[in-house]
Amino acid sequence: MEDRFVNWRERIFSFFLDRRNQLIIGGMIVTALLFLTVGEYVKAVIFVTLLQAANYSLAYMLRSTKRLRVGFELILLSTVLCGIAYGSKAGMMVGALSAVVNYAGYKRVSSFSIVVIPLYMLIGLTAFYFRSFDIAQLGVFYAIMYNLLMAPLIVSYMGAKTSKCLWFASTNILFNYIVFAKIGPILLNIMA
Repeated sequence: MEDRFVNWRERIFSFFLDRRNQLIIGGMIVTALLFLTVGEYVKAVIFVTLLQAANYSLAYMLRSTKRLRVGFELILLSTVLCGIAYGSKAGMMVGALSAVVNYAGYKRVSSFSIVVIPLYMLIGLTAFYFRSFDIAQLGVFYAIMYNLLMAPLIVSYMGAKTSKCLWFASTNILFNYIVFAKIGPILLNIMA
């Protein structure tokens, strides 16, 4: 019996003394510690990246509709979801990033961006505080508020046409209602 115990103990010591095994075990420990400390950040980065890819893709596909200017965008969805799931600061950053990514997808820079970007940042900032609300209702609320704040500013101070703003607002609110009602709860459940 004593020989088995000594043999077993020597095998364990020899396993841990092997340089290759030390590197493998060390790598596993470092990976586990990294995952435990930054695992949530990795998940957040993956979701933000995927949302921005979808945002860019939609804008890229819609850029041929320059004259139509429908309000189909994923800026609001990205901003609200990240604000709720990852906090106010993340919501603000994703709001600004999403607006810039959307402009890149359209391959344009708009003079309206000086109003658009801060509004999305404000939405990202406040979304966290309304996280107990139904995501579909919250999305529609933010779509309405965004358009109510945006349209008068760009019509009054930047020369935008009222008819185009009304068209954009109506398609934007309808699009966001559909996206937040159908996709919002699923994504938020996965993100949280």
